[in-house]
Amino acid sequence: MSIKNLLTINYIIISLGILVLGGLGFFIHELDHTVIKKQEIRYQSYLLADQLRQSSDDLTKMARTYVMTGDEQYEKIYWDILAIRNGEKPRLDGEIVSLQQLMRNLGFTEKEFAKLQEAQNNSNNLITTETIAMNAMKGLYDDGNGNYVKPGEPNIEMAQRIMYDMDYHQSKVAIMKPIDEFFQLFDQRTKSKVDYHIEQANSLLIIMQILATIFIIITIGLGIFVTTRILKQVGGDPVQIAQITSEVAIGKLKAISTNLVDNKTPTGIYASIRTMVISFKVIIEDIVQVSQGLAKGNLRITPQAEYNGDFQTIKLSLDTGLSNLRSVIEDIVQVSEGLAAGNLQIKPQAEYNGDFMRIKNALETALSNLKQVTEDIVEMSQALAEGKQDVTTKAEYRGDFLKVKDALQLAATKLSEATKQNAVQDWVKTGQTQLNQQVSGEQNLITLAEKVITFITTYLDAQVGVFYLLEHGESGAKNVTNLKLAASYAYTQRKGMSNNFKIGEGLVGQAAMEKQKILVTDIPDDYIYIQSGLGESVPKNIVVYPFMYDSAVKGVVEIGAFNELSPIQLEWLDQVMPSIGIAVNTAESRMQMQALLGKSNLQADVK
Repeated sequence: MSIKNLLTINYIIISLGILVLGGLGFFIHELDHTVIKKQEIRYQSYLLADQLRQSSDDLTKMARTYVMTGDEQYEKIYWDILAIRNGEKPRLDGEIVSLQQLMRNLGFTEKEFAKLQEAQNNSNNLITTETIAMNAMKGLYDDGNGNYVKPGEPNIEMAQRIMYDMDYHQSKVAIMKPIDEFFQLFDQRTKSKVDYHIEQANSLLIIMQILATIFIIITIGLGIFVTTRILKQVGGDPVQIAQITSEVAIGKLKAISTNLVDNKTPTGIYASIRTMVISFKVIIEDIVQVSQGLAKGNLRITPQAEYNGDFQTIKLSLDTGLSNLRSVIEDIVQVSEGLAAGNLQIKPQAEYNGDFMRIKNALETALSNLKQVTEDIVEMSQALAEGKQDVTTKAEYRGDFLKVKDALQLAATKLSEATKQNAVQDWVKTGQTQLNQQVSGEQNLITLAEKVITFITTYLDAQVGVFYLLEHGESGAKNVTNLKLAASYAYTQRKGMSNNFKIGEGLVGQAAMEKQKILVTDIPDDYIYIQSGLGESVPKNIVVYPFMYDSAVKGVVEIGAFNELSPIQLEWLDQVMPSIGIAVNTAESRMQMQALLGKSNLQADVK
């Protein structure tokens, strides 16, 4: 075979190498594109699941705002949010599609979709409670068929109560729990797919590197052979030389040692070619065994063949490369083992050269970031353990560490909310306990009334309070029932103002007649048509609250404050009023018994 043909074969091998490597590069590119697409699907899926969580929170916010303010715009926003989620109204991008359909379009597994469906079903169940509350604000109630068309009196107290009671909070928790479980299932599944495609890309990259090495080695071998043929055109059989070169070209190196001409020892260029090819074969086999050892993770592998002449450079390069690679990998291992042992002070110790410097920089950056994040986590955890509520992350979190940051901030938020909720519950329970202490023991009605109105007014941070007792008397031939002022706090008697109210008269009498509290807010200074026990110059907010025993009104408590009473304060009043009714009834019974005993003793003395 001529030199030209050999060069042509060389070009073909190079072209094939480029095509093969190009094909592998294309597959790697496609895998990278697949990984990016999988990551995008993960991100979109996280957004949809978070939309379910956010829509539930928005529905709760709008329903609570409506029952607290009565403003119809919040009810409209509530139904708009629900309609968008159910695919009845367009989303921000103009598309009309339900959140559930969007989730199906992303190809969730049945198990994942079941968790999201469970969360949405729990959210839909909560809508029933919110619907009852919002319709109660308008005086509309269930007709027994799920239609809120039955008219009645608006029940603001019931609407506010069911929107803030423990059942409602537990229902909210039931929505969040399956969403969190979905995130765990979804993250496990999608992460495994992404890792699988990344592993495939890495495998293809290793194959491409090995093939590139083989093509380079083959190309170098052919180049050496052609150069030798050109420089030394003496000795040997051209046919035999052509056969050897042909076998080398197709990779048949094992048969060269048997290709002798007439059983004679080859000489000249032919002998040189044979010797070169045999040596090359030994070197290639040695390089292959080194490469295979590296592929199997054997960093102790070393060249075993005898490298002569310029091949010494190859051996030196192999030895140097293996030594450097071994040093770098051992250093990476010692850093990894240090991290596994919890040593964040570990540092790379080996000498990194060339492109290995990128590994060193990456290690040092990762160690620094991990150290900062860990120290920040410890600092936040200690702050949370000490009960601090205004803690925030200081370190810069990247990648998956953002989940840690979100978890820490969520924990701080939850702790703050729990602390506030506990404070509210402690305030309610403390008030109940202290009021029970005030009304316990044998006391006459006036003393009991003074203690009760003083404690209630001061505990609510109100400015004035009046305590009325129901009295029965006679006026002419009729029995008269009046509500008479028995005790007060910071109340100044005004000329012309009455301390007695008939049932149905004024706010005091009206509350006793309806057996319901009356709450009046934002009273203007010149609004004098509401007759109140506090007179014409009243605070901006008044609550008149009847207390009862066995469904019978025993009296009325009237509280005036410059600031509007909160739902918790009103709820506390709801809870303590029965205790006041029991205490008053007990005191009345005791007084009646004492009167009967006195009358009996007097009759006995007369006899």
